[in-house]
Amino acid sequence: MNKLNKLILLSALLSCSQYALALATCTTKITPARTFVANLSPASITVGPDMPNGTVVYRLDFRDPGTATDAFTCGAGSFNAPQTLEYTSTPTIANWSGTPFPNRVYQTQVPGIGVVVSSDLSNQALPTVAYTTTYSGDAFFNFNVRINAVLSLIKIGPVSPGTINGALLPRVRLNLSTDPTLTNSTPIPIYNLSFGGSLNIVSQTCTTPDVNVAMGSFEVSKYFTGIGSTTPWKDASINLTNCPVFYGYFNNSSYNTSPGSGVTTVGQPINNTLSVKLTPATAILNSSNGIFAIDSSNASAAKGVGIQLGYGATSSPSLLDFSKNITVSLTSSQQSVKIPLSARYYQTASAVSPGRADGKVVFLINYY
Repeated sequence: MNKLNKLILLSALLSCSQYALALATCTTKITPARTFVANLSPASITVGPDMPNGTVVYRLDFRDPGTATDAFTCGAGSFNAPQTLEYTSTPTIANWSGTPFPNRVYQTQVPGIGVVVSSDLSNQALPTVAYTTTYSGDAFFNFNVRINAVLSLIKIGPVSPGTINGALLPRVRLNLSTDPTLTNSTPIPIYNLSFGGSLNIVSQTCTTPDVNVAMGSFEVSKYFTGIGSTTPWKDASINLTNCPVFYGYFNNSSYNTSPGSGVTTVGQPINNTLSVKLTPATAILNSSNGIFAIDSSNASAAKGVGIQLGYGATSSPSLLDFSKNITVSLTSSQQSVKIPLSARYYQTASAVSPGRADGKVVFLINYY
C-alpha cells in the first residue's frame, strides 16, 4: 500500500511539472505592424540661454488611440508577454552624462538641444520593457497592446536658434519580445511611431542699455531731519529692448499630447522668466532694506547719506533685498521688458554734510 501511494504521488508530480513547462504560442491580428505619426506642435518655443543643462524644454506624449482590441491570442499555459519599446533609427548620440537620461540622449539639428524617447509607464529611456502581460490558465487568452511613449527635448549645452525637423528625430517600434515562456523565437513588431512637423527654437537675449538716474538736489535742512529720513523716490527702471518673442516652453508638468490621429493637443506653455541680480559697487549698509553707500572717493562727496533701492513704481515700491534676485515673468506679447526700480536718498547718520552723492549698481540678468 505504501509503495502504491508513493508511485501515484510521483506520477502526479511529474504531470504538474510537464504542464508548467509547456510554452504558450501567441498570434496577432496586427499584421503588418501599424504605423503612427505624432506631429510636433506648437510651432515655436523659447529656450532661455541661462536655463540649466538638463532642463526639459519640450515634451510630447503619444497616446495610443486604442483602436486595436484583442491584439494577441495566446494558448493555454503560464506565460509572460513583455512588450518592448526600441528605436528603429536614431540621430548621433549626444555627449550627455547628466540627468535626466544619462548616456541615452541624442543630438538634434539644433546645437544644445538633445532628444530622447521614454516609456510613459516606467519613465525609462528606450530600449526598455514598457509592460509585461502575465497569464496562467488552461484556456485561450486574449489581450490588447498599446504604444504610449514620451518624446523629450532637453537642454544639454549652449543653445543656438534653429529649427528641429520631426522627420529626423528617432523612430520607435513596439514589439512583443521573446521570453522563455513563449514559442516565438524573434520579436513580433506591433506598432511603429515616428514624428512629423517642425519646432522652431528661439534663444536670445534683449538689448540691455545702461541706466542713468537723475537723483536731483535736496536741501539738507528740509529733507534730512534724522536717521531714516528719505527723499522722494526717483524712477530707476531698467528697460530692455529688442527682445525675442517669449513663447514659453514645456516640461514634465505641462506638455503636449498626440492621440495618434496626427492632431497634437497643445498644452499650456510655461512662461519664460528673467532673473535680475543687483550688486552695489560700494558697501552695502542694509541688505534687507536695499541701502548702500554713496561713492566717497570724491573729495566733495556728501556725508551721512546712502542710497536706497525699491522694486516697483515710484508711487509705492517694495524695499529691495540685495540677497534676493528679482524674478520677472514674461509673455509672448512682449517686445520690450521693463524692470521697475526706484531710488532715493536715505539718511544714515545723525548729521548730514552737503556734497555729491553718487552711486553705482551693477545688474546681472539671466534668461530662463
